[in-house]
Amino acid sequence: MKRAVIVFTRVPIPGQTKTRMMPYFSPEECAKLHENFLKDIAQECEKVNADIFVCYTPKKGKAYLEKLFRKAKEYIPQTGEGLGERMYQAIEYVLEKGYDSCVLIGTDIPELKCSDLEYAFRLLDVNDVVFGPTVDEGYYLVGMKRPVCEVFEKKTYGTGNVLEQTVQPLQEMGLTIGYVRRLQDMDDRDDITAYRSRMRTQKLLQNTHTGRYLLKKQKISIIVPIYNKEKYLEKCLDSILGQTYRDLEIILVDDGSTDNSLAICQHYAEKDPRIKIYHKPNGGVSSARNLGLEKSTGTLISFADPDDSLHAECIERLKRVLDETGAEIAYCYGLDLLGTTGRTQTKSDETEKVSVMPVRRYDWNSRKAHTVCWGAVYRRAVTQDVVFDTDLKIGEDTLFLAKCIRKAEKIACIDKALYYYYVNDDSVTSGHYSAGKLTELKAWRRICEVFADEPFVYRSARAGYALRCREIVVKYCKDDAFMEQACAEAEREFKRNAGPLLLGWLRAGQYRYFIKTLYSYLLWNSWLKKKQARKTYEVEI
Repeated sequence: MKRAVIVFTRVPIPGQTKTRMMPYFSPEECAKLHENFLKDIAQECEKVNADIFVCYTPKKGKAYLEKLFRKAKEYIPQTGEGLGERMYQAIEYVLEKGYDSCVLIGTDIPELKCSDLEYAFRLLDVNDVVFGPTVDEGYYLVGMKRPVCEVFEKKTYGTGNVLEQTVQPLQEMGLTIGYVRRLQDMDDRDDITAYRSRMRTQKLLQNTHTGRYLLKKQKISIIVPIYNKEKYLEKCLDSILGQTYRDLEIILVDDGSTDNSLAICQHYAEKDPRIKIYHKPNGGVSSARNLGLEKSTGTLISFADPDDSLHAECIERLKRVLDETGAEIAYCYGLDLLGTTGRTQTKSDETEKVSVMPVRRYDWNSRKAHTVCWGAVYRRAVTQDVVFDTDLKIGEDTLFLAKCIRKAEKIACIDKALYYYYVNDDSVTSGHYSAGKLTELKAWRRICEVFADEPFVYRSARAGYALRCREIVVKYCKDDAFMEQACAEAEREFKRNAGPLLLGWLRAGQYRYFIKTLYSYLLWNSWLKKKQARKTYEVEI
């Protein structure tokens, strides 16, 4: 039996192919991605006992396709008004050459295998028409033994029910229909993200032309929320632009600055096309980061604060850890720099070793725990549909991290300070009291809720919550402006959590936690009694 495969494609010309991928990829990258799709498809088609026809547009692209499909029998320019008519005329042309059956395939299905094509031909032995369904309810393959024009009539291509529209009238005509396996076509950013996820579990995909290209092309979006940071901003941007990893998208979100911050951003954007600037009315750091997430197009996400800076290899080393471990989140330690003196607070026992932990064993009280959003690189899959809570002034980044961790399977940590955190007097985490700082306790309550169904992580989060209640009061009560209400809230939350935790750690044999929590409980009572005795703080209502 004479069989034919029709490869129905556009020529990979920048700006004319896979345009829905932009701005996730540049026009040149879209064309290169499509080229790799074609390479994978050509490789599979050549394994099938069938002649290959390449039906293409525009006409001037034949020479380009000849290099990709070296074993093609013929190259046919597409003719016809709409997509349906062009596909029908291609099938009609091939069948008129005396072929017993033909299968037409699209070229945005890099997971298509020769076995799928062979199965389609076997189905055609006992069916009138064969389809290869896509995840979005379209089809990537159509096969027939005689031209059936009804397949291509009255369809609105690009909608979510093309296959249903196609099949219904054929069934009414009494035609028999067969189906090969369902595959995902690569139309937009979400499709690429899903493909990357499958690559982590299906190692064979990493060895395809498409897989190797996507492994190589991983843009990282670094989101920087900015509000009145002109004193520090240049140092921050210089450190980002100086990263050894160059495939960056730098998103600067000006949150209604009233100083020279926006002008500094514009100056840097003129020098480097990787920088994108977004301006919004002042709404807080969470709303600024959320806008950055919305506008980001990278496959990986990272954050930096405008008064901090990064080690030159920070991003490169974190990405390498992601690639080597298959983790969804990789983070490093932060190096505290005292803004007034320039002194550093270093970790003397850094080893630069990489640790990998499953999410179900994530320990919020471990030295290796991460409690901030910066100093980390995230796969987009875990940040998808996750936002910063705009009602929190402190702890919003810890809660964001917790939500991302909950969506992950494993986390990686490099034992090295690669992020430089500047402790400034105007920092939100400075030691000066403000009522908004108590929202950190609210953040920890929500973190506990996030891990309610993970017993170990939940217990460690509750321990972190109880300890933080103690720490926040001890720290901020040094300020005479601290209110009685603040003391009362922190004391209540600590005592409510500390008691059950002590018993829980003891029963579970977690003696380190037991001792740590007990120490905090005793220290709390001792400190409070001394405060009350000396009357060193005044009540403010």
